[in-house]
Amino acid sequence: MVSKELIQEFREIAKAEYGLDLSFEEASNIGNDLVDVFDTLAKIDFEEKRNRTLSK
Repeated sequence: MVSKELIQEFREIAKAEYGLDLSFEEASNIGNDLVDVFDTLAKIDFEEKRNRTLSK
């Protein structure tokens, strides 16, 4: 879960850089979805590296 402070910072960046006026809920959903995607990518990377190490 992304902290309230980071969600607010994300809202400010979205407004300043892209002119998007996101609600707190919208920004929270986007932020948490991004965290989930990167968490999945990190797990895939870890498994691939582990499998390469074990197959040597």
